[in-house]
Amino acid sequence: MARRCQICGKLSPTQSQRCDCGYDFVTGEVGGAIERANIDSQLAVTGIVGGGGMIAAGVLGAVLGGALAWWLALEGFAVLAWGLGCAGSVSLVIAVVGLVKMVKATAAQREAARRGRTAEDRKALPEARALD
Repeated sequence: MARRCQICGKLSPTQSQRCDCGYDFVTGEVGGAIERANIDSQLAVTGIVGGGGMIAAGVLGAVLGGALAWWLALEGFAVLAWGLGCAGSVSLVIAVVGLVKMVKATAAQREAARRGRTAEDRKALPEARALD
């Protein structure tokens, strides 16, 4: 029988003492889960920034490459214009890859924030006491 984590909801083998998110099945401690959520959130922000940089570089490369290719074509350098046109197309692919990276990183950041809030809420709960 598997254990379901109370923080992230993932299933872990019965013999597991700790979930991948940091929740301790044995003690119920959530400190590790909070730390892991903070680390995952920081990594996701890095991915968002990197994706944004790829979008900017891709669009800039496509615009500059297209403008230069158009100018070279007018000047009679068709082969160079064709090469720069291809480079501009590659730049657009880089921009699309950057957009995908940014969307995935945003989803990962939201999930990490949700896990962090869940762990913080669980940490704030009072300890259970036996009634006599």
